[in-house]
Amino acid sequence: MTFALLVSRVVDLEQQGRDPVQLRQALEALLDRYPLCFGYWKRRAELELAAADEPAAVAVYERAVVPCAYSVEMWTLYCAHAARHWADEPERVRGLFERALQYVGSDYAADGIWDKYIAYESAVAEAAAADMGRVSALYARVLALPLRLHDVYWARFAEFAATRTASELLAAESEAAEHSRTLARAHRTQRALLPLC
Repeated sequence: MTFALLVSRVVDLEQQGRDPVQLRQALEALLDRYPLCFGYWKRRAELELAAADEPAAVAVYERAVVPCAYSVEMWTLYCAHAARHWADEPERVRGLFERALQYVGSDYAADGIWDKYIAYESAVAEAAAADMGRVSALYARVLALPLRLHDVYWARFAEFAATRTASELLAAESEAAEHSRTLARAHRTQRALLPLC
């Protein structure tokens, strides 16, 4: 089947509100043949959520990030799902964001994932009435990258910093520096393990 026919089948089933099993099969057929279509992975995960099966939705997202490992959009969708559904597990959400940033964080167009992560940490800090050290650290990290919206992040950080204490900002700078050192060590270790050709 061609892409157009597979998409047409999915759209027809969605519009007719047919049996979710048929829709699941149509989405699987499309994704088996065209696994880089991140929007259809999202539809597939939402189908599981509609059946009140959040673990199955996570399994769909985990399958999706294999072929779409370098898709900012795919990781952004997955992280948005995690932020919504794992509210009581902030370390799990952070772990997923960090995993995503390993793949797409330095992509020129990675602003979507950085925006979600900063918004998530801001909401967590505000809800817990905690300091904004994590948010500050994220700004320090994002400002070290040559991203498309670098000037926007700079303006947001300047606005953010105007309402923060110096200790919050300095703690974030040292946390960001430690994160950079950890990544550099991991990169050196990874390069040392590669066979020389």
